[in-house]
Amino acid sequence: MSGLIRSIRALPLLLAACAASAQTLDPPPAGSAANDTYFGTVVRDPYRYLEQSDLPAVADWMRAQSDRTRATLDALPGRAQLLARMEEIESAAPARVFSVERLPGERYRYLKRIPNDNDLRLYDRDGARGRERVLVDLDPWIEMTGHSHAYSFFASSTNGRYLAYGLTEGGSEAATMRVLRAADLEDMIAPIDRTDLNSGESGDTGIGWLPDDSGFFFNRLATGADQRPRSERLKWSRVFLRRLGDPDSERVPVFGGPSMPGVSLAPTDVPTVFVPSIETLALGLVVHGTQRDFSLYSAPLAAVRNNRAAWKRVFGPEAKVVGFSLHRDTMYLQTHRDAPRFKVTRTSLTKPDVAGAELVYAPASGIIQTIAAARDALYIKVRDGMRITLLRMPHRRGAKPVGIALPGAGGFEMVSADGRIDGVLARLEGWNSAYQYLRYDPRRRRWIDDRQRHHRPVVALHFRLDALATI
Repeated sequence: MSGLIRSIRALPLLLAACAASAQTLDPPPAGSAANDTYFGTVVRDPYRYLEQSDLPAVADWMRAQSDRTRATLDALPGRAQLLARMEEIESAAPARVFSVERLPGERYRYLKRIPNDNDLRLYDRDGARGRERVLVDLDPWIEMTGHSHAYSFFASSTNGRYLAYGLTEGGSEAATMRVLRAADLEDMIAPIDRTDLNSGESGDTGIGWLPDDSGFFFNRLATGADQRPRSERLKWSRVFLRRLGDPDSERVPVFGGPSMPGVSLAPTDVPTVFVPSIETLALGLVVHGTQRDFSLYSAPLAAVRNNRAAWKRVFGPEAKVVGFSLHRDTMYLQTHRDAPRFKVTRTSLTKPDVAGAELVYAPASGIIQTIAAARDALYIKVRDGMRITLLRMPHRRGAKPVGIALPGAGGFEMVSADGRIDGVLARLEGWNSAYQYLRYDPRRRRWIDDRQRHHRPVVALHFRLDALATI
């Protein structure tokens, strides 16, 4: 411990050394400034060209700065001892679990890192006490390519038969999607690139599976996006439908783009499509850049599958909806229209009347943070200063929200709810503790701690270097 204390005491000297080194850094290479106009004001960005890392001068400059930084850090007195102690503490921590996805029948899929592992693995487990199984292990892929990889998203099919997941390589944000069959880990499609915008966790991604597991909707960047400037790369993404066993099915987009009848989109809008519990419908969700208020469209699923859909607008940004959740034909909306603390309203999904939606709940104090509809009830998280309240309101007309005691101190997040499952999955967070996932059992009226017990992997996935699918 004395070595660690000496290292900490030396931090001011280390920081001073870093500052001195920073003053001697070479200036960036010459380049052209960019000018953007916002509401009539021209904003000059003299270093926009540094985003083009494929330019030889920019790449060389960045590499030189990296080398100098590495040499400076490695030469700092006490750094090696401090790093060794940090790694010792990190390796002593328990296994850490992230992005838990809960499926019917108490099946779980999740990312997990075991002490001394290089990367997260993607696991599958049946039941709270079932034996876990590795679905995706990045180590073989890293060994083959020589590059680091990271998970961007994963999403199980409706019945859990398949798993779609996205990976990024070498610190890039560019994601490539793969699909495996959970029973035998067989690859079902050739990898699909340009799937960056499907990222998310615990099932909240841009992937929308068909009810019969026969295919899925996914967002894909435009052809040639990799050759565009970084500021232009994400524009005009579209949604495609990929049927398993039919590579040609994704040739034509089903949602998004500048010329879709009845749908008004901007270049930076992000469209996604998913199928609700009313399986005759498809819903098109549009996120408008960094704006919280989004838009929703609907169309008959059969028409979407045959690429003959006439999308109808359910609501747009004027409705000021920042969240929604579905239970059969009921659509719950979290909106701040005439409600600075937010409110929850509900209307029919098949015959929506958003303007005349029924008021379900409006807090007298605090603000509504999230809502989630499970099979048994709607769950509402309210924050009032540092105080968090979780409310449960059954779906029947006239039901009143009732508070639920939280499972412990620290941060609390509702991770997910599924209209096919009772209760809600939640996550406890803390500065000095790993994530802990619990589920609320409404029949027993208590939280269940399904601790993710560690077992040695019984099977691992070995990737095939297939050619990327292209449009």
